[in-house]
Amino acid sequence: MVKDIYNGTSSSSPHDLTAVGNTLYFVASDGANGYELYSNMSVST
Repeated sequence: MVKDIYNGTSSSSPHDLTAVGNTLYFVASDGANGYELYSNMSVST
């Protein structure tokens, strides 16, 4: 699943992507709260 972290035409500027097991962690900006830690857990089928 993909989510638009920063609504509009600006980039969320994701960086410091780190994979741990099946989870991807990264830092990105949502435009309102500044840079925060996000994660995306992938599920293999």
